[in-house]
Amino acid sequence: MSFRYTIRSGLPYTAAIGFEEFIPDDAEEERFYEINYAELNDDQLPIYRRMDVSAWYKLKNKNKSSISGEIGISILNVLNTNNLYSRTFSIEEDEDEEIFVLKNDRRLLGITPNVSVRLKF
Repeated sequence: MSFRYTIRSGLPYTAAIGFEEFIPDDAEEERFYEINYAELNDDQLPIYRRMDVSAWYKLKNKNKSSISGEIGISILNVLNTNNLYSRTFSIEEDEDEEIFVLKNDRRLLGITPNVSVRLKF
């Protein structure tokens, strides 16, 4: 049986600080928006933490063949930590036609069970 605890600093990212509207000179062209960003990689995501547990059982080879094996079970992120993987930004429009910058966070999986089989020839 084994335990593994991983802790590391969060990844750097560049925060959005607003947006700018561009109105074309030609009335037929649509206006567009561009996100304004802070300094490159000036912010950092929260600390990453994860604990994994695994156990392996060696299969007995009763007939003396050259094949042997193991079966294992693992549980990744056993503490169900809500780890943030990345942060991006997009420009959105609400039902009142107000424009705003939306923060999009991508999170990693919670508790993840895993079953493995190792065969050796």
